[in-house]
Amino acid sequence: MLIEDFYKIITTFADNTSDIDLSKGTLTIQIRDEIIQASITQRGGDLLVNEENQLTPAATWIINRIARIPLLADRIISYISPPEYFVTPSASFLDQPDFSESNNSQNQNDASACALKVLGRRPAGTTSVLYLTSDAGEGKTTIINHLAYKQALDYKAKQTDWLLLPIPLGGRTFLRFDDVVIAAIVNRLRFQFFIMKLF
Repeated sequence: MLIEDFYKIITTFADNTSDIDLSKGTLTIQIRDEIIQASITQRGGDLLVNEENQLTPAATWIINRIARIPLLADRIISYISPPEYFVTPSASFLDQPDFSESNNSQNQNDASACALKVLGRRPAGTTSVLYLTSDAGEGKTTIINHLAYKQALDYKAKQTDWLLLPIPLGGRTFLRFDDVVIAAIVNRLRFQFFIMKLF
């Protein structure tokens, strides 16, 4: 990670841009009324953060210390109740043209595993979209909650590096995207550390 990228990211979390002092290898930043002090070093092309004698790669430090993503995983596990009896659904899956030579959909015995595989691709510099469609009442919300819960458990076990946030619309299809996301994360999951900037 470049120092410029590091500064740009932590600026989004700061209470105020004037609350950041990054000079001469030291960092002082105020986030949520907490003052954080650390030193920044470059070693072998990697940017490292040293806070209280704990040397951590910059990206990992941002994820764990600033964004508090492990806490978000805990909240997902705590607030989402997995169904007591979950029947693995099958699906008809039509892949993206970049990953499939056929234009025809294929039957998948495990829709959950297929969804996680597709969502886990994350090609560099692009965004993937996975549409989950079925008739009303057939379990779309159930499978999304199941996937979010499983992914949070895997994240806590360090078997994956991303989370799936379940954001129910509940018929509120005309709300602004950021209002829906913030409502789900802050109100439902009680996670106060989320920063969203839309451009």
